[in-house]
Amino acid sequence: MFNKQRNDRELEEEIETHVQMHIEDNLQLGMTPEEARRQAMIKLGGIESTKEAYRDQRGLPVLDSLLQDIRYGARMLRKNPGFTAVAVLTLAICIGANLAIFAVMDAILVRSLPLSHADRLVVIHNAYPASGVERGQATVSDYFERRGSIDALGSLSMFQEGTCIVGERDAARWIKGAAITPEFFQTLGIALVKGATFTDAEMNNGGHDQVAIHQSTNVLGWIFPLEF
Repeated sequence: MFNKQRNDRELEEEIETHVQMHIEDNLQLGMTPEEARRQAMIKLGGIESTKEAYRDQRGLPVLDSLLQDIRYGARMLRKNPGFTAVAVLTLAICIGANLAIFAVMDAILVRSLPLSHADRLVVIHNAYPASGVERGQATVSDYFERRGSIDALGSLSMFQEGTCIVGERDAARWIKGAAITPEFFQTLGIALVKGATFTDAEMNNGGHDQVAIHQSTNVLGWIFPLEF
């Protein structure tokens, strides 16, 4: 691969040596010099075909062909700068789009959630086959019923996502939030840094006096009891 020219020269010298040996043998048989060389070439099978057969055994034919294709492609790209620019831009867009899609799929389907025992977490939906609904919302009554009757679940919590307005009037902003049941942090395996969670009785007090703000990496969420 890295001494191709030298190897080719050595190959040519070796083939020429074999040709001369065959010519000498033919001359001793009484042939003319022209006929002796012609018969020697016939016996050898042709110089170029012999070289190609030797190269195939010596190197990596697939890699050699690939390098030839790359050199040819590079020459064509240099001759057509406009086409080259469009091709490079198209490849860049396609590669970028594929990387973005892979990042999303990796975060959603491949990489596990940054929670303890993430592989044991499941989401339960209500299904209504008669209405064609496969993932319907559950009610708080469903939550209380299932919390005490499904032994396969170590912990059960209910949440309802939404958005909230926080801050003073001049600096108010929307943030993501969720209404939850008391076991929410326990179910996810998240330890409270400060304060305490609430109880079942406090879920129906009609107010949001007891709240908790959970901040992890770049996510800031407003958590409050789920009312019923």
